[in-house]
Amino acid sequence: MDEVLFGDPTGMLAREVRLGKARRIYPGLYTRDLKVPLEEIVRRNLWRIVAHYFPQGVITDRSIRQLSLPPLPRRVYVFLAHPARRRRIDLPGATVVARPGIGPLSEDPPFAHGARIASESRALLENARVTRSWRGLPPSTLSQAELEEWIDELAASRGPERLNRLRDQARAIAPTLGATKEFGVVDRLIGAALGTRPTRDRSRVFAALQTGTGE
Repeated sequence: MDEVLFGDPTGMLAREVRLGKARRIYPGLYTRDLKVPLEEIVRRNLWRIVAHYFPQGVITDRSIRQLSLPPLPRRVYVFLAHPARRRRIDLPGATVVARPGIGPLSEDPPFAHGARIASESRALLENARVTRSWRGLPPSTLSQAELEEWIDELAASRGPERLNRLRDQARAIAPTLGATKEFGVVDRLIGAALGTRPTRDRSRVFAALQTGTGE
């Protein structure tokens, strides 16, 4: 039996909620499990819920580094790009936020339950955007230090040839994503990680992005 149920066209689940035989998790989302905390149910079914409510979404931004969900009671935030509109759903123990963006590209691999995740090249570009906390949400993208750390990890684990290939892939999709400026950031940070650009370029790159100088 499915732990979560979507939709209620006949009103049967709403009647079961009134009779104490089911619980509503979110509008159109129910469970007949009356014992397990809703936060645990959401956590176990999160990617299925994401795929249902955001069928054209792409899990990206800082969420690409947080696909292994932290244990309860820590709240989970999932950030997506979606071609339709901005939307936020607040669930027990989790918040899912979709921002306007390009839907799945051919490079974006499938994930759990039909959801899609950004390719590494796309995620690098989209995490080069500068975002800030907003309406109780954390910044949707990685901080400068977090992005640098990720690129350093990629350099150590993949080696120069594969990291350069990743940079070429980012260059190829940057125009589609409208991320030409962000590619400049990724290009310089990869160069710094590979030792072809001075490490001091890192802070200058992010300062330029924040001020819009595009250096």
